[in-house]
Amino acid sequence: MPVPTLPAVKTPTAVLASPEALQAYYKVGNPGVATINQIMPQFELSNTGKSSVDLSEVTIRYWYMLDIQQPQSYWCDYASVGCANISGSFVSLSSLRSKANTYLEIRFTNGAGNLAPGANSGEIQNRFNKDDWSNYQQAHDYSYEGSATTFTVSTRITVYYKGTLVWGSEPDGLT
Repeated sequence: MPVPTLPAVKTPTAVLASPEALQAYYKVGNPGVATINQIMPQFELSNTGKSSVDLSEVTIRYWYMLDIQQPQSYWCDYASVGCANISGSFVSLSSLRSKANTYLEIRFTNGAGNLAPGANSGEIQNRFNKDDWSNYQQAHDYSYEGSATTFTVSTRITVYYKGTLVWGSEPDGLT
């Protein structure tokens, strides 16, 4: 009796070559406004590595102070990979950090695809607000850089690959 042939197994191509392979670029969507009722961070990711990166394995965090815990809403206004392939959620920290007690986490779906070596994700325009539309004091926020009116490399925007920090610096914990 003939032995059945098994199909070839695909090996994943989305392997991060090194921790420095992803870089975050940031641009403030509402420059020069310290007090505002919606924050508009804009991001780009750059793959400086030698391997493709599966964007569904990548998350981006924008760190800020939420003065009073209350419901918030997130919108993707534009993304080169398509807003249908992006989601945002809010995470409250269990302890205060330097200029942050909350972060916005951006995730990608499988539909966002891979980021090739040397490629850039293109713009990801985000905005969020408190559901009562009260103001944020974004000048007090860890990730806010009011002078970043063009895309600039930012280590205050953190990037994670498979849950591991690969770019940027999280805000310091307070004791």
